[in-house]
Amino acid sequence: MVHKADFSYRPSIDESEKASYAYVISTIVIAVALPIPIAALLATFLYYVANRRSTAFVHWHALQSLLSQLVLFVFNTTALWWFLSKYFFEKPIPNAFFYYLGLVVIFNILEFSFSIYSAVLVRKGQHVTWPIFESLIKSRVKTE
Repeated sequence: MVHKADFSYRPSIDESEKASYAYVISTIVIAVALPIPIAALLATFLYYVANRRSTAFVHWHALQSLLSQLVLFVFNTTALWWFLSKYFFEKPIPNAFFYYLGLVVIFNILEFSFSIYSAVLVRKGQHVTWPIFESLIKSRVKTE
């Protein structure tokens, strides 16, 4: 789950806007290039690289968005290659694939929802953390 947290300072409007773009970019790319898992990961990676020397607030949210896309990339790519290998080389597609595909769809919907929620709050200047990434990001981004 996503939750609000305190940050070491109040970000400016420009910082809030830049930080929210990290989530907006990933949601737009997912909507446009859904069958191509690498597209969203590449877009968020490029955004992260462009903003890694930015303020701590922007860096935090760019990294958080990148990590969420990295996790999704693993699940989406596995589903894609599993489907292609079964479709072209083995018939029929096993039921386990459809269970996995359902799980991947749920993960994508959750990540999409969390990204929109995070983008809205971050744009308002509120700090949002995703607990599964929080400790890793704290070790990489100095907020004080």
